Amino acid sequence: MAKRYLEIRREICRRIDSGEWQVGYRLPKETELCVQFDVGRTTVRHALSALVEEGKLRRVKGTGTFVSRPQILEKTTFFIQSFAEELKSQGLSCRTEVLECRTLRSTDPAVYEALQLPESSSVWKLRRLRYSDELREKGPITLTVSYFPTEIGKRLEGYDFETVSLYNAMQESRTVRARSEKTVSATRLPPKDCRLLSADTEDLFLAVTSVSFDREGHPIEYCVSHFPVDRHTFRLHVVTDGEG
Repeated sequence: MAKRYLEIRREICRRIDSGEWQVGYRLPKETELCVQFDVGRTTVRHALSALVEEGKLRRVKGTGTFVSRPQILEKTTFFIQSFAEELKSQGLSCRTEVLECRTLRSTDPAVYEALQLPESSSVWKLRRLRYSDELREKGPITLTVSYFPTEIGKRLEGYDFETVSLYNAMQESRTVRARSEKTVSATRLPPKDCRLLSADTEDLFLAVTSVSFDREGHPIEYCVSHFPVDRHTFRLHVVTDGEG
């Protein structure tokens, strides 16, 4: 069922994104969609429920299911290990374009401070653009740059990060993020970065800066990701113990 559910979800998204099904359009009844896609009602309901949760569709009790205004990565959160895995969990693809992958002899002092390295040290840099095919009309969804101490960079430099996720490469090379400290701020970017993200120079971006540590507490990665605010809504799930 999982594969068919994703195919149905993608086809409905295609019809919406192409303008075939515009905002306010009432979808055919579930029984009609079952016939169209040659699947059972459970599979259709699974696909529709996912799109309702993402904000692409809305249900009106007793009336039907309608196309809602275009939505954006509403469930994305920057507190997980793998951005690609999170998109996958939502039925979305994740493509990566590597912009830079090299060793630097000098860089921003903030990098050295975060990685607790002397400013004379070299560091390994990985800069990437991330896309989702289902949201391609909106442009890239994040611009990320990561810095590592060179001994870690040497373990990672043989990977093709357009086909292998950084998270998986770190796991395979026994470089485990045991803990991360993250800060969030709003910022604007220089024109060159705005062009990469298909954005205007006056647009705002959510900057998520993180420092990751290994099990011994040593800093292993300094990362800054920029998310266009018009393409993301971050939802935080807070669990409390019920006390004051």
